[in-house]
Amino acid sequence: MAITKLIADSITSGAIGNSPAFSVLLSSNQSISDNTLTKVNFNSEQYDTNNAYDNSSNYRFTVPSSLGGKYNFTTTCALDGTSHNTIHYTILHFYKNGSSIGSVTDNGEQGYQRTHVMNYSVGLTLSPSDYIEVYALIRTFGTTPRVNASSSFMGYKIIE
Repeated sequence: MAITKLIADSITSGAIGNSPAFSVLLSSNQSISDNTLTKVNFNSEQYDTNNAYDNSSNYRFTVPSSLGGKYNFTTTCALDGTSHNTIHYTILHFYKNGSSIGSVTDNGEQGYQRTHVMNYSVGLTLSPSDYIEVYALIRTFGTTPRVNASSSFMGYKIIE
């Protein structure tokens, strides 16, 4: 959270001009179906310089008109089982315009675990109206998986 606050303070003070920029969190744990790719509904905005992130229905960032260019996106997701030793693997995806553009997988190399904390960043060239979303998959054994409320998603324009 310290990096997110530093970036927010820098944008607010005008120290950096990487706009549009946004940072969003989950306001509470999000239960998802086991072994099912599910959109993460980041619904609590810390900042959104151009009102480009929809935190109430689509849960995605959309490039505003005339603001295409190179962007950086980062997500940190804590993916949980509801009891110890229940997660077998987790997958985190970035989606662009409804299609996966890449993923990262955690196979729990030290055996089954309760929580996998995953970080994923990507740099993209985007055009106006392109949109970016985060999806997660959690494979558990006999528990209800969830995306923990400590999860976050942020992005900002780097250059034209």
